[in-house]
Amino acid sequence: DLAKAWQAAGDYTRAEAIVRGTLTEFPDEPSYATRARLHIAGIADQEGRVDEALRLYREVASAAVDPEMTAAALFGEATLQRRIGRADRALPLMDEALAVLPEQATLRGAVAVERAETLVELGRSSPADLEAMLAEARSAGFESRQPVAYAELLVLLAREMANEERHADALWVFERVASSPGAGEDATLRQASVEGQVAALVALGRNAQA
Repeated sequence: DLAKAWQAAGDYTRAEAIVRGTLTEFPDEPSYATRARLHIAGIADQEGRVDEALRLYREVASAAVDPEMTAAALFGEATLQRRIGRADRALPLMDEALAVLPEQATLRGAVAVERAETLVELGRSSPADLEAMLAEARSAGFESRQPVAYAELLVLLAREMANEERHADALWVFERVASSPGAGEDATLRQASVEGQVAALVALGRNAQA
């Protein structure tokens, strides 16, 4: 917790020193050592030490000590690969993370959103794909348990509909986002829903309402 506090304050050197120091105190606890390596990977990632972060993420994933830690490492590498322009490498890592995550794991929402964004980025997405993801998310309980992640998927769906000039459908989905619990928790989602509604209304010729 102390290391996390220093990391949040931007003092990565001190945060990493604390984690490495405590690692030497508990050499015979594989779960703790793996969690510590995952923490150090995150610090290296934030500092831009790409090769080290990738190596540590892979070490944690290969250790397979705990499904959620394994998935976190796979997802960490995936988001890093996407940030450095390797979205095609990121996608299978996200799929692998979803495969090992327990059904009720909180991380599933973040992975689902990132995966959907990556598909859009690669030009391999469509409203039908996103609707299938939303159906899966609903069956996993995301709509009630992870309302922000669920609403982010709705925004992606509405934007894809708008790209296909399905403006009436896009408007309906943006309106769903506006009234969703996720938008109540996240101002960014509220803003996206308003902007999306305005654009859809203009495209439909309903300028006064826009």
